[in-house]
Amino acid sequence: MASTLIVTADATTAQSLQTHLRTLGHEAEIAVTAGDAARRFHERAWDRALIDVMMPEHAAMRQQFAFSPVQEASLTLETMEKHHISRVLEHCTWNMSRAARILDIDRATLYNKVKRYDLRKP
Repeated sequence: MASTLIVTADATTAQSLQTHLRTLGHEAEIAVTAGDAARRFHERAWDRALIDVMMPEHAAMRQQFAFSPVQEASLTLETMEKHHISRVLEHCTWNMSRAARILDIDRATLYNKVKRYDLRKP
């Protein structure tokens, strides 16, 4: 059973997602603010997070992780994949099993990609 944190200020969307995930046998909790989500992320490990990136509180976060249109156009799929895997590994403090679950790939595939992209634990 996967655990999912739903981060949105839209109560209707949050309840709908939570109900749907629970009917599929997953654990799902709701955080209505970025602060609440941050607190919950520190309290436990989540398999997935569904984040409403249009919440006003997330504007700074979107800006911090966004590529400019020029940068984005010049990035290859391989470069974007490497960047995404690197960020997920950092988020999971290099827990390969957890990172593989978040990326929805098996652990062997993740190990191969880490080796291919020469990613290293800080």
